[in-house]
Amino acid sequence: MTPWFDHCRRAVSVLLVVLSLLAIPAVADAKFTSSQPSTLSVGADKMEMPTAVRGSYSCTKWGNTEYISVTITGFTDSGPTDATYGFSLALGNNVVDTVSSPVKRQTLTGSRSSDFRATTWIVGVHSSLGNWTGAAWTKDLVCNSNGTGSGSW
Repeated sequence: MTPWFDHCRRAVSVLLVVLSLLAIPAVADAKFTSSQPSTLSVGADKMEMPTAVRGSYSCTKWGNTEYISVTITGFTDSGPTDATYGFSLALGNNVVDTVSSPVKRQTLTGSRSSDFRATTWIVGVHSSLGNWTGAAWTKDLVCNSNGTGSGSW
């Protein structure tokens, strides 16, 4: 092989490499030219506090024990579908009954030793979906000092 031929071969090889580096990105260039709108949309939602909660309660006394039965008969939830609802009944900071269910009608019960004073129970309802939980709707329910009483809302 002559030096001149070797020199030409190397020059042609370098020229081919340069042309390849210039041509390959141009071939790989792609464009989206469809004029049709996308059918996919992304939005955000949040867990809503239940509203228009309906229910009733009844307080009874047997011996030295006061009892309460609370029935939530329904409410409005304007949050995402497929939510689960948490229902709770508390005496002060002590939760005495809880239910978690996709059903909006639930009954909660509680009891305590009689102290011959009016007792305030707190009923709560909140919605959840996965790891998200909405604000709780709460209502105070008062049983008379003799351990009786009832009402609805």
